[in-house]
Amino acid sequence: MTNKTRKLALTITIIIMFGLYAGITKYQKSHIVQESPITEKTPSENTQAAVEIPIVPTKKHIATPKAVRAIYMSSWVASQHDWRAKLAQFIQESDLNSIVIDVKDSSGVISFKTGDPILAASGAEQVRVPDLKNFVETLHEMGIYVIARISVFQDPIYAKKYPEQAVQTKAGAVWADRNGLHFVDPAATAYWDYIIRLSKATVAIGFDELNFDYMRYPTDGNLKDIHYPVSGDDLKTLAISLK
Repeated sequence: MTNKTRKLALTITIIIMFGLYAGITKYQKSHIVQESPITEKTPSENTQAAVEIPIVPTKKHIATPKAVRAIYMSSWVASQHDWRAKLAQFIQESDLNSIVIDVKDSSGVISFKTGDPILAASGAEQVRVPDLKNFVETLHEMGIYVIARISVFQDPIYAKKYPEQAVQTKAGAVWADRNGLHFVDPAATAYWDYIIRLSKATVAIGFDELNFDYMRYPTDGNLKDIHYPVSGDDLKTLAISLK
């Protein structure tokens, strides 16, 4: 890997992390402390018109434990009341104190109704856990710290809907890794906004912490036939080096 490529990759990664952090921090400062519903104006993906988003933040969050000891729960398990109740009881009766729940997994599916029209328009909301807010509140009542897992750049749904922001093949098709899954180009700033909107909705229903997964470029599959429409082809060298 050349110094130029390494420097470029590091710069883009820092910008991405700062963009997500700044957006979420701004939300926490201006929204979470409010007691009344808030409306946020955000440009649509397809038009320049402002979209009104009603946000009603939860008032209750649990402080981060000194040592987070968690188990993972997929959105499918979270949708099964008996399973999730038994797991929550297990946490309460053991040395565990936290739980990680899929909010958006590597398929791109968003597991609850966010109330955000742009997220809904993406087609990603499948509402696997229709009572997710109530479930989080129940976990809080049990003293359990709740972490949301958000798969970021591995997002087949968004990549197919916005192929111009997706990692592509040299022929211009949407590229797939060895498992047939698609990635969004990490430099696509419109997608950063998408993740920030999801993060806001996730915090608003009560999640105490956000765990961003797949914060990276693709590392497997046919990396020689790869094109980054936003990042630029200089990163092709980086992707091959990572393999």
